[in-house]
Amino acid sequence: MKKSGYQYYIFTVVFMVALFAFAILSWKCSLSTLVSEIEESDITGIDEVDDLVSSLETDIQENIFARYNAIEAYGSLTKALGKNEVNGFEYVRDKDGFLYSGNFWSDVYQRDEEALALEVEEFKEDLNKNGIDFMFISFPQKYNKTWTNGYSGIPYDDFSYEMERFMIQMRKYGINNVDCTLLLEDSGMSIDEMFFKTDHHWTTEASFYCFSYILDELKDMGYDLDPTGYYTDSDNYTHLYYENMMLGSCGRSTGINYSGYDDFELMYLDDGSEYEYSIVGSNTYYGTIDEALINFSIVDQINENPESIYELSLYDMYLRGIRNQASIINKSNPDGLKVLMLRDSYADPIVTYMAPMCSQIDLLWTKYVSEETIQSYIENNDYDIVILALYPDDMSSEFIDF
Repeated sequence: MKKSGYQYYIFTVVFMVALFAFAILSWKCSLSTLVSEIEESDITGIDEVDDLVSSLETDIQENIFARYNAIEAYGSLTKALGKNEVNGFEYVRDKDGFLYSGNFWSDVYQRDEEALALEVEEFKEDLNKNGIDFMFISFPQKYNKTWTNGYSGIPYDDFSYEMERFMIQMRKYGINNVDCTLLLEDSGMSIDEMFFKTDHHWTTEASFYCFSYILDELKDMGYDLDPTGYYTDSDNYTHLYYENMMLGSCGRSTGINYSGYDDFELMYLDDGSEYEYSIVGSNTYYGTIDEALINFSIVDQINENPESIYELSLYDMYLRGIRNQASIINKSNPDGLKVLMLRDSYADPIVTYMAPMCSQIDLLWTKYVSEETIQSYIENNDYDIVILALYPDDMSSEFIDF
């Protein structure tokens, strides 16, 4: 039966009213955040205007009315359809339910590993001339043909080939290195022991496994930080377990209905050492390792407001999340190793394990600090060693620019 014209008008009016109501509610949800961002902005040029606009757009997207319900509805629909990709291959899934970033371009976008390796070698030589040692740590990528049970034709994010070529150059130049990918391939560990289903980071178990080999490499360089094996014995560490409280970056985008939760293990050594942990542009924390370096408030926030799991990651309990610049002073070990670590977020648990053995660890997220900042740290501190620690996605000129 043909519908009369007024029915279309009614539908149009109802739709427009609903759309405007949704827009107004979303605006109210984001208004206070937008006002605060504008008031705190310091605009001195066109670049700052562009940054502010981009930040405001992100704030609006993150404060859409009923945003989490929309994510879950979309995730449920995607799962019901049996799809192994979400949001146009932004995230993809393997046969075991593990999520990865999707990337059509990993086989197309060519990185010049030899040029990057040469820059690292020249950086290392400059350090050595000033009596500072250097080491490179290659963290593993979640996707790996050894342990990923993937679907044919799915574009999994995979830069392992580029990192393999880069590591060949490291060995060619005689640079001390630890290849965590090779270590995990030979470890016999399963993927669920090494990685989270909902996040791109590695687990505490995998990071601690590689930590012992990092100490072995340091020992070969003359730094015997663990002569008795105390620091590589996990029985000496505090272990805390959080069931169904970890939702990683992939899961926060696909929704819990699609990804499920992860469990999370937190591990740290509390030997009574006193720390001063300074985050540039933020706070300074004092106390033992669980008071200064570990952020337990994340657990409290999730318990108090379950929806905050969409914004918070338990992985960020280590070192209170990655920061552009931070410094750890171990007041109880003034004669320990002095380290500058140029790193990404994979390093956070490793740094937490190393802290008791060192007197100072300065941390720079090289993507967001300038070459001048790095040189300033080196010139103004008497480091024993500089460690460059990256995972394959970050092995690029954005992170290697000294």
